[in-house]
Amino acid sequence: MRCCTTYMRPLVLILILSYTESLSCMNCIPKRRPTIYCMKDFVNTKERLWTYKISRSGRIRCQNNLMRFITPEHIVYNRTFVYNGGRESIVLQGQFSARHKNWMDVSTTDLEPRFLCRETLIFMANNTSCGVVKLEPVRNGDASKRSASKTLMFQLSLTDDVEGTSVVLVALEYLLTAQTVKI
Repeated sequence: MRCCTTYMRPLVLILILSYTESLSCMNCIPKRRPTIYCMKDFVNTKERLWTYKISRSGRIRCQNNLMRFITPEHIVYNRTFVYNGGRESIVLQGQFSARHKNWMDVSTTDLEPRFLCRETLIFMANNTSCGVVKLEPVRNGDASKRSASKTLMFQLSLTDDVEGTSVVLVALEYLLTAQTVKI
């Protein structure tokens, strides 16, 4: 009887180890992580970035952004658009996030800057000719305060040189056909 238990313990131990090793191998297949695009790379162009489509309807038409200058920390650009039949242009500043390379906090360039929104680049074409940007308005002009019932908007932006992006545009237009998302 003692002889049987002497051999059983190592056998049980081997079975347990082989079973747990086979289970741990199931988790060794890496899961695909989402691609994090670089906002700085997308906006770093001397060409106009046109807003092709936005998920929210409004009175603003023909909107484009034109870079004035860029540093590793921020960008200053002109936003030009048609509003109520008249052409308007404002100067904005985008502050790049050190921790989240796909974020940019947009504010005015006044003496007392006002935060307007956080822009997150959720898609960018390989040649940086187009991208989808998620706009998150801020509450009370403070980028750290998120509104509990904020409205998210998505916009499709294109550079002047959009050759070869028609397939991407069709896919992105499909993404943007959804109405404004309420959280």
